[in-house]
Amino acid sequence: SGADSVGKGTVVGVIDTGVDYTHPDLKDAMWVNQAEIAGNGIDDDSNGFVDDIHGWAWCDGSENPHIGDGDPMDEHGHGTHCSGTIAATANNQEGIAGVAFGRTKIMALKFLCGEDGRGYTADSIHAINYAVAMGATLTSNSYRSFGTSRAREEAIRKAEEANMLFVAAAGNDDLDTDVVMHYPSSSELDSVISVGAATKEGEKAWFSNYGLESVDVFAPGTTIFSTVPGGKYAKMQGTSMATPFVAGLAALLWSTDPAQSYRDIKHRILSTSEKMDSLEGLCVTGGQVNALKAVTCADCKWTPTEEPTAAPTEAPTQEPTTEEPSTP
Repeated sequence: SGADSVGKGTVVGVIDTGVDYTHPDLKDAMWVNQAEIAGNGIDDDSNGFVDDIHGWAWCDGSENPHIGDGDPMDEHGHGTHCSGTIAATANNQEGIAGVAFGRTKIMALKFLCGEDGRGYTADSIHAINYAVAMGATLTSNSYRSFGTSRAREEAIRKAEEANMLFVAAAGNDDLDTDVVMHYPSSSELDSVISVGAATKEGEKAWFSNYGLESVDVFAPGTTIFSTVPGGKYAKMQGTSMATPFVAGLAALLWSTDPAQSYRDIKHRILSTSEKMDSLEGLCVTGGQVNALKAVTCADCKWTPTEEPTAAPTEAPTQEPTTEEPSTP
């Protein structure tokens, strides 16, 4: 079964441009479908996907989820960068260490294809459904879609029923998403965590979307150094880069107690966020994630105590170097 093929530990489905699974800092952090024999052209585990060793690639918008191939290699760089933040191997004399290094595996779910990193909503739905079927713990979603989708909402809801979190980038438009929705991060399902980008000073990154009700928490999202294809490393910025910090933290927390529910993990992340005057009124928690507090908190349950007030933001002064791939 999918659950058996995952094995022990947490698994993060990175729904993105794919992953360079040969990268020295990621090759040992990749999820492996133990029930599939690589390269034999046979669907060994009878899940409808042939040779899906590290995940799958959907690139044509077909309604048939099995159209595609088992090579989710990243030709863009975005998904590899996000994956490094989550799970890059530590203590190997290579580059960086991921938030949940040694405690999670990356399932590569590619639906943003080509050098421009574009894809179809239908393929993002297939990726969510595959993650559920194959037993992923949560998904990291650093992309935007033009408008809502009932089918995608249903897929996220089914993932929620499977006790999965859906961590999503809030977007790079410097907009209040309480007013102008950003999908899929604006989904109102309880299992969604919408993530804004903060600077190293703990302020809202100029490009980051915000929302007193629609953005849950902020995380570092400027000049983030991580893995890119070809065994290399690069700095990128965006809410896309902030999202895997939260996904990695969720995986780390789940690894300490796999019996926790998605609500337990979400509440732990939100309740331990570092409240900051600079972020007050810009998100539900009024702060950014604090991994140390989240890991060490003995009994964390998040409950809002008062209605925060919205705060204004300054106009942008520069263009971001990296934006989220978009779906038509």
